[in-house]
Amino acid sequence: MTSELVHLGIKLYGRFHEVDRGISDDLMFIKEMMVKAVHLGNMRIVGETSHKFSPRGVSVGLLLEDSHLNIHTWPEYGYADVDLHSCGNDSKPDTSMTYVISTLNPQAGRVERSYTGILERSSRGLYLPPKSPPTIMIYSLADYGKFVENLKEQSRV
Repeated sequence: MTSELVHLGIKLYGRFHEVDRGISDDLMFIKEMMVKAVHLGNMRIVGETSHKFSPRGVSVGLLLEDSHLNIHTWPEYGYADVDLHSCGNDSKPDTSMTYVISTLNPQAGRVERSYTGILERSSRGLYLPPKSPPTIMIYSLADYGKFVENLKEQSRV
């Protein structure tokens, strides 16, 4: 008997280096970027919080119907962390992350992508943890761009 695997969400974690220091220290710019990323990804904001650190750096958290999008920046290091979790069937988290990357324009970094809430349906109809651990895919920025383009091509078929 074959088992059925389901996943409840997609987790994207971006680690971005050599991000423009002016952009990454501009709270309003970061908030606007994140709001647009959420809308492009077909998700809806239900709450938000943000903080501008002194002397530099910002943190913004958006609570989504689908889960969350968070960013933390360290302008003095040209570094930003972006955490996006989506559990909506119609959401497009990769579209959101691609927009964030194109806006922040990091010169280096990576994106970690994994499925979350992976469950295996048992013969009794119960959903249990799978027998094998989940896989985390790690992409360079260039490889992530290729991966997203491939996803777009597959969705046209």
